[in-house]
Amino acid sequence: MRIPLRQVDPRIFTPTPHGSPTWRRAYARSAALECINARIGNSIRFERHNIRGKDRMTAWVALALAVMMALALGSIRARAHDRMR
Repeated sequence: MRIPLRQVDPRIFTPTPHGSPTWRRAYARSAALECINARIGNSIRFERHNIRGKDRMTAWVALALAVMMALALGSIRARAHDRMR
């Protein structure tokens, strides 16, 4: 949600201070998402693909994410936490 700062006092909506707990959570979340994006790009080989069309690519990425989540869930249930990614 975007709030135009021209209508509201800008001192209320300051950026998150560097090193605060909120900043650390946001940084950890972004780092985890970058790892997932790198795995999709490199390991699943979506960097070099022959898929044409946004709808088809969206379906393939959704399928890849579903498989990744299923493998992680299977590793947790098998108590093989070292294989979970």
